[in-house]
Amino acid sequence: MSHNRTEKHNGSTRLRVHVLAWTTACAMIPLIAMALQGYHCARQAIIDLETTHLRSVLEGRRARISDWVEERKQDVRAVAAYPHVWRQTVQGTLPGRNAAAGDLADFLENVRTSNRSVDSITIYDKSWRQVAGSAPTVGDPKDALSPAFRDRLKAALDVVVGSPQTDASERIGIRLGAPLVNPGGNRVGSVVTNVLLSDTLYPILEDHSGLRATTKTYIVSNDGRFFSGPRPHIEVLSRGTRHPAGFLDGCSSEAESYQDCCGKPVLAMASPMPDLGWILVAEVDQIEAFAWLSALRRRAATAAAVVFVAVLILGSGGARRVAQPFHELRAVARRVAAGNHGERVSMLGSAEAQEVGHAVNTMLDELEAFAQKLANAGALAAVGQLSSSVVHEMRNPLSSIKLNLGAVREAFEEGSDDRELADIALREATRVEKMLNDLLAFGKPLELSLLPVSLRALLERCLEHANSVSRTRGIEVRINWNELRESALVCDEEQMLRALCNLVDNAVSFSPDGGEIQLAASIPPGAPSALEISVRDQGPGIPTEHLGSVFEPFFTTRERGTGLGLANVAKIATCHNGTVRAANHEEGGAQFVIRLPTARRDSE
Repeated sequence: MSHNRTEKHNGSTRLRVHVLAWTTACAMIPLIAMALQGYHCARQAIIDLETTHLRSVLEGRRARISDWVEERKQDVRAVAAYPHVWRQTVQGTLPGRNAAAGDLADFLENVRTSNRSVDSITIYDKSWRQVAGSAPTVGDPKDALSPAFRDRLKAALDVVVGSPQTDASERIGIRLGAPLVNPGGNRVGSVVTNVLLSDTLYPILEDHSGLRATTKTYIVSNDGRFFSGPRPHIEVLSRGTRHPAGFLDGCSSEAESYQDCCGKPVLAMASPMPDLGWILVAEVDQIEAFAWLSALRRRAATAAAVVFVAVLILGSGGARRVAQPFHELRAVARRVAAGNHGERVSMLGSAEAQEVGHAVNTMLDELEAFAQKLANAGALAAVGQLSSSVVHEMRNPLSSIKLNLGAVREAFEEGSDDRELADIALREATRVEKMLNDLLAFGKPLELSLLPVSLRALLERCLEHANSVSRTRGIEVRINWNELRESALVCDEEQMLRALCNLVDNAVSFSPDGGEIQLAASIPPGAPSALEISVRDQGPGIPTEHLGSVFEPFFTTRERGTGLGLANVAKIATCHNGTVRAANHEEGGAQFVIRLPTARRDSE
């Protein structure tokens, strides 16, 4: 008993766990999916926001750098437009220390000292020989300018910006050159300035006004050289930064993620400056940018934990409510299996569970009824087998008894007491013989010969039998044809006639002298393919408590009845896939109705 209780408890616990697991999964999976989707959307929104921010930074820095470059160009143009410069160049004065050269050098030195970003100013003739300069030149003047820069300057009509370069002091600068043109429009030489970036351009790049602390901007040349800060910083940049492929082309529509020179993840965008050969890059610390996203993750994790606990609490109650009806159903099933066939499911909680319980109770009722019918069928089969043996053993002796009684009867005089006693013995022997025949017919399986039978002919044969047994009592038997006089049905004519005759015999037995018996055929409402044949008498009717038992074998209320007549009627109707029912007519008397599913009209 303890083992059974433990097994029941474990089974109920497993069901609750399974229901709780599925409930939790059904609740949490959509929540997790929504959280992931929300996280992805929030991350993308931050990336879009940072893209807009970086693009704004690049546009601002680019405008300021363009202004700075334009100012440097204006300085070069001003020097190139000074008349004394091109005249001295035309005269071809070599770097001597005559008065004209000294005046030009003093002029250039004054220009250089008045502009802190200018490191030097040098005048070249058409042969790229130095005419004058703001500072002494070290080495061959031709080596001071790269061939590529000279070629660009030679073909230029305006200021040309050169690539970044480093001087002996490791300072980064750029060269700007402009052609020297005389009033006749002829080129007579060139003016070249070397501009340092540290004093004027670097402050523009390192200005954090209105920006985050981690936002930084720097410039990369087309050849991949970094020049955006003091030398150590540039070395760190060039050594540590690895831009994604195609990043410096500036074609990306949103910020890209990579590790900066310090190994920190950043979001960055690039903006090429083709006229200068520069690429402007803006970066922002990714951790700082996604700080709100980290807070969102923490909040989402907290909310998920709260929801999970709530789902567990609510799911546990729901799982218990779901599992309880199954536990009750299993307990009832176990008790029924143990032999307590009267067990039924009690009232369960929800409406759905009550429907299931009602269905189970209906099933148990039907199973019990079927088991009872099966037991009765087994008993009847045994009775049939026994009765067949008994009838076969008794029929021959009974036939001899009847013959001998008939002979004895003839030996007595008409009206004598002995003859009356012989008549009584002969009638009882005949009744016993009929009982044996009914018993044999009930226990013997029917073998039907189904053929189309005229309903009119069937009922007229039944009427002949009825008149033969009712005439002596003045009972009238008549047929109510309705509209089915010429109808036909498919049945075994002899067996169906036997069933109808049994019903008529039963009606005659209970009818008063001078009464009336009606035979009728009709189509039941709502069942056009069926046919009903009824036999109605004017007797006392059937007691209400006996209505459910009249077709049971050996049940009879007559003193001399066998209890097999109506049972045989039910057997014949059932073998024809039909039914038979008994009822008390509202106008008095009993009514028996055989319903056959094979009825049809000739006109159909």
